[in-house]
Amino acid sequence: MPRSMSKKFMLHPHEAVLAAIEYLILIALVATPLFLLQVYTSRFAGYVTATENFSFPPPYTNGLEINYLGAILPLLISIPLAVYIRRRVHALFKRRFKNLTILFLLLYAIVGMLSIKYPLIVSISTGSGLLSLEFVAGLYTFCIILLNPNDPKLVIPTAYISSAVTGVLSDLILYVVSAPTNGMVLIVGGYGLLDGDFIMPIAFMLASLLLMEIMRRRKT
Repeated sequence: MPRSMSKKFMLHPHEAVLAAIEYLILIALVATPLFLLQVYTSRFAGYVTATENFSFPPPYTNGLEINYLGAILPLLISIPLAVYIRRRVHALFKRRFKNLTILFLLLYAIVGMLSIKYPLIVSISTGSGLLSLEFVAGLYTFCIILLNPNDPKLVIPTAYISSAVTGVLSDLILYVVSAPTNGMVLIVGGYGLLDGDFIMPIAFMLASLLLMEIMRRRKT
């Protein structure tokens, strides 16, 4: 990339902090109505039963089930997105993205392993998740936005894929940390299309798109 173009998108520290605050606000604005709908529908036993029954137990596990809609579907959506950005994904391991991606992968692995021993769990009435892994995935997407705010074809799929994988992985880590006993079952993505594993990738994707638009308008 020409030096003049890279300078064009460099932000001052106060601009980066402002963008980070805006990103958090946008995620909250997008995700909150979806989670409120999730909490509301949890009152209906019929919906809860229907979604939980649409699950399957993985082989060689005890007390673990994976929901087709809440967990498998986001992962399946991630496959064509990964194929779509196949050529662009290589850019994440080149030039200015290379060190960021390597640092993210290392930090992601370290936080994932530490979460097994020291899980930072955030719970609502309809389930739990690991805040630490979500934070690392969101931070990576945010840094990509700062480095390349005019390329939604790279940022948006990356935001969705990283959040979808993180949502499922965090549930699996919670299963390892506290395997259900006495006949209880942990269902990954148990609330189907309203589960956090399905909602959060959409929230991160939309928040990323909105932040990029805000930054574009601010520059013009």
